[in-house]
Amino acid sequence: MWTQIEEVLLTAVSVPTQIIVSDPNDLIEAGNWVIIRPMDKECEIRKVDTISGTSTRTITFETGKDLVFSHAIATAVYVQTSPNWDVLLFGANIPNMFLNQSVINMYAFNAAVADCTINGGGIISIPKGEYLLSPSGTGSGDSCIVLNALSNIKFVGEGIDVSIIRISDVAFVSTVHIFECLSCSGIEWYDLTIDGNRTIIPSGLDHNIIESIDCNSLHIERVNFINSYQDCIRGRNINRMIVKSCNLTFSGRYGIHLNADTSDVVITDCFFADNDAEDIYCFADGTSITNLIVSNNIIERTASTTSKYALYLKAKAAARYS
Repeated sequence: MWTQIEEVLLTAVSVPTQIIVSDPNDLIEAGNWVIIRPMDKECEIRKVDTISGTSTRTITFETGKDLVFSHAIATAVYVQTSPNWDVLLFGANIPNMFLNQSVINMYAFNAAVADCTINGGGIISIPKGEYLLSPSGTGSGDSCIVLNALSNIKFVGEGIDVSIIRISDVAFVSTVHIFECLSCSGIEWYDLTIDGNRTIIPSGLDHNIIESIDCNSLHIERVNFINSYQDCIRGRNINRMIVKSCNLTFSGRYGIHLNADTSDVVITDCFFADNDAEDIYCFADGTSITNLIVSNNIIERTASTTSKYALYLKAKAAARYS
């Protein structure tokens, strides 16, 4: 996926769009992507616009893609031919004697998202393994991965039960979502297991695996949602969302919860089981939920869930469904 070039990097601090790098074999070419300071939350990935010199080479990045951090001499540089924001490059699952692993992973995931955003969006790659997450380790109420007014971000794992994201065993005292999307567009999830670890969440908290508000064009496919304290997926004021080939099980409330001016939602080829309340719950609450398509799903009922509905549409005041 990437090739190490050299363990030496000299930064031209006065020109944030340039670095000077030792590249004895002249391996880096224009159009390549260089990875600066890998395995750290200050990792940055940039596309090479022009490169000059031999052995000691000056790299200029694309306009508007300035480096955020000032990197020191002896920082490693890797190169790749296409961009891939691998969370391991940003320090995920690297032990640290001073920080809880779940906090390190939280920093790594958010750093990967931030750097990907600078470059106009792309794929956040989540390799095989388990990634424990917590908001800060303090129970401050911040969500683990926060996307605020972002677009074109894809979280891609290597498969259900292969790439696993799980809330850590830290007991939180306030609202914690694993993914919180606010005013976003084009956010997607593929080939993951996401475990809310509901047994460690105190009662009475607003905790969902994916919380999305005022978003459009969301796509969730081949994701295993399990053990959310509250909802697996909650969407408020959502325009265009597809949930396909997902498992939504063992949540403390709903599998999917939609409300407040939501439209154009497709839920298909999914499996629901052992959710404490309704599997799909829609509450218009005086607004409207339009063009909701639910097809070809399997909903398994058990002794503890037979009194619940598979699909529940609730209206209030002038609510409207179609």
